[in-house]
Amino acid sequence: MTVSLVLRLALPALQEGRLAGQVEIVEDGTRRVVRDADELIAAVRRHLAPEEAPDPGADDPSLPAS
Repeated sequence: MTVSLVLRLALPALQEGRLAGQVEIVEDGTRRVVRDADELIAAVRRHLAPEEAPDPGADDPSLPAS
């Protein structure tokens, strides 16, 4: 199984060595802001098995909903 993503990187974060920006799951168009590689992985895991992967940004009002 593969998952296709579009990753729109924020250049200042990339210059700091972080993969931060916006990820879009191609399959259904879900978009999510991510601040680092860990959040990117968590976003994909939530997409694949939402009941098994809690949303770390659920209680963070500064993050947009998916």
